[in-house]
Amino acid sequence: MEQEIRKILRCPICEKGRIADAPAGAALSQYRLFAMVGDEPADIIAKCPRCGMQVGITVRHRTEPSIIVPTLCRDTAWA
Repeated sequence: MEQEIRKILRCPICEKGRIADAPAGAALSQYRLFAMVGDEPADIIAKCPRCGMQVGITVRHRTEPSIIVPTLCRDTAWA
């Protein structure tokens, strides 16, 4: 069985704990990890297995601008 290669998301506090895995093709810049202090919103909340702190994870989705292509419709009934 072939093993899938993944990228590791590390704890932003201790930088040693493995918080989660990301797919091999994912850009790590789309994940924002931060210490859960205050009421900052997070998509996912995890606990670092190394230091025990709560870590918030926000996933940034890239939204591509829609491309509008003008098309000419020629209706022969009106010609």
